[in-house]
Amino acid sequence: MYKILVMQKPAARDRIGIIRKWLEENTNGIIAEKDVLIDDRIIREHYKEHADKDFYPTMIQYYVGKTVKVWIVEVENIADLKAAIGHPKAKDGFRKELMGDRIKEVIEKFGVMDNGIHASDSEESGKREISLWFGNSYLSPSSSNELPHFKEWLKNRCS
Repeated sequence: MYKILVMQKPAARDRIGIIRKWLEENTNGIIAEKDVLIDDRIIREHYKEHADKDFYPTMIQYYVGKTVKVWIVEVENIADLKAAIGHPKAKDGFRKELMGDRIKEVIEKFGVMDNGIHASDSEESGKREISLWFGNSYLSPSSSNELPHFKEWLKNRCS
């Protein structure tokens, strides 16, 4: 079982309920979720592998100041989840259902491709992204129904 990060991107802000329902039906469970107001530091770190790309400055500018929802989910197979989400240009899968022609509208308006949803593409990126967005407490090998703060409270209470 793997823990990965899923993020609702700005153009899908009004579709959080649809994304959450899809995650409930297509993962082994949601461990945590929260809304985050994007600042320059977190989005630069999240997309640091794209720092040398031409679109990077525009993408950073697009995200800063917007609110996104992030989830930690458990999955058995990361590649299967990524395949179910679909092609980055929303040609298939859940992304096509979620975004439809909105991607073209966002590209025209902001010069950025916002395909509605991001999911970690490997165990390593999942750990890095969860740590970035939630801190390290969710990286422990706890089961999905044990919240880290409860485990810490219990540990302190019983010592």
